[in-house]
Amino acid sequence: MDDITKFAQQLGLSGEQDPIAEEACLNCRKSAISLNQPLKRCGNCRVAMYCSQDCQKANWKSHKRQCASSTQKQAKQGPSQGQKGEFNATLSGLMQAADGKYLHGLSEDDAYSAIIDSYRLRVEDDYVYGQGVSGLYADEDPFPDFQEYLSLAEERGVMPPWWNTEKRRECERRSNGADWSNIFYAVEKSDIIDHYKDSLMPMKLRMVAEKVYGTRVGT
Repeated sequence: MDDITKFAQQLGLSGEQDPIAEEACLNCRKSAISLNQPLKRCGNCRVAMYCSQDCQKANWKSHKRQCASSTQKQAKQGPSQGQKGEFNATLSGLMQAADGKYLHGLSEDDAYSAIIDSYRLRVEDDYVYGQGVSGLYADEDPFPDFQEYLSLAEERGVMPPWWNTEKRRECERRSNGADWSNIFYAVEKSDIIDHYKDSLMPMKLRMVAEKVYGTRVGT
């Protein structure tokens, strides 16, 4: 019997109408299928599932005791193989970013998005931390500034081995496309986290920009 089934039984939710087995929100009981969206696990115990933060907050009083119990059990057991794999992948990504090789391990589509978003976040950071304004934040066409950023990235070995003139033109085209990564729209740290579903993504993108510009934000 897995942890989710045990959890459901303790809460009196097991049986034919078991919403947990159907991946349903623990609070409102709506299934992922009916909501047409994936559910999110409790960030602490990783067992309870919710459709929204509002449902998670509403269910906290009844969930907190089980949450603490599940967390303590997981701490005694140590990290699972999946958690170890996730940690190793995260550590590897950060090390690659610090070495200026983060883009090298990505697919072409992901590399295009990452280099564009590293530029977008750096422009935002420079503005927030008083490092000056450029491109969009200077009420200018950001494209020439982004082209200069790409040229610096090429000179400093940040771009992946498959990068060439044709790939650069494709990246420039995507920088003003209909997708998320668009230099004509401002972006913040919270936006990056929401989009990539990765709390460390802003750090990775900032490391990429540091390698491009040779300086850290705020220095």
